[in-house]
Amino acid sequence: MEFHELMFELSHKERLNIIDILSKGSQRLSAISRQLEITTAEVSRHLDRLVKADVVLKRTTGNYTLTPFGLDLLMEIENIAFLANKLDYFSAHDISMIPLELQNLKVMQKGRVMTGTLQNMSLMKETVDIAEEFIYVVTNQVSNTLVENQRKKADMGVEIVKVYPMTEVIPDSIIGHKNIRLYKKEGEINCSIGVTEKRCILALPKANGSLDFENILVGEDPEFIEWSKMVVESYVKDADKEVS
Repeated sequence: MEFHELMFELSHKERLNIIDILSKGSQRLSAISRQLEITTAEVSRHLDRLVKADVVLKRTTGNYTLTPFGLDLLMEIENIAFLANKLDYFSAHDISMIPLELQNLKVMQKGRVMTGTLQNMSLMKETVDIAEEFIYVVTNQVSNTLVENQRKKADMGVEIVKVYPMTEVIPDSIIGHKNIRLYKKEGEINCSIGVTEKRCILALPKANGSLDFENILVGEDPEFIEWSKMVVESYVKDADKEVS
C-alpha cells in the first residue's frame, strides 16, 4: 500500500475511533459497534478497510486486534493528534533547542500548556520551593530570586545542577557549594528548563526567536520529568566549562 493510500484509510473519524478502541485490547465486532453507537454493518466496512491496510487483524475467534504495524502506527497517530490538539503552541514555538535524539512527542504529550507570564513565574518559584531531592536547570539568564531559593535548597541537601550561557555572571553565593554543580556553555541557550522530582517546566522560543514565558509546558508525570532531566543532562554533557 502506498503512503497516500494509507493516509486515506486513516482519514475517517470512525476508523480512527476503531484503532483507539483496539489499542485497549482485542474486541468483537458487536462490542465495537456498541461503543461507537453505529451499526455493525458500518463497523464491518471500516474493519474490512483496516484489515486490507494491515492495520487490523481478524482472529479465528472472530475478535479484531491491532497488528504489529497497527501498534506502531498508533504511536504516530497519537503524536500527530498531540500536535493537532496543541497546534497553536507548536506552530508558534521552536523545539530545535531540544536535542534531536530527545525530541520525543510521545513524552511531551504528558505536559500541558500554561498561559500567563506572572502565573508562570510564580509556578517556577513554587517548583523550586517544593523540591526535596534535586533541581536541574538550563537557563539563558541568572534570576537572583530563584538563585537565592535554590541556594537555600542546596543548604538543605537538595542537589542543584545548572547550565548557563558562557556570558552570564554567576553569583558568588552559589559557586563552590558542595550540593551545587554549575556549568557554562558557549553559544546561545534559547530555552528554559526547570526540573525537580515533582515537576518540570519548559519554556521554548517563539518562531521569532524570543523566549516565551507567557506560554510554557508544565508536567508532573514521572516519565515527563525523567525525559526533562535527560534534556538537562544533555546540556551538561555538551557544556564547555564547569564552574567551581
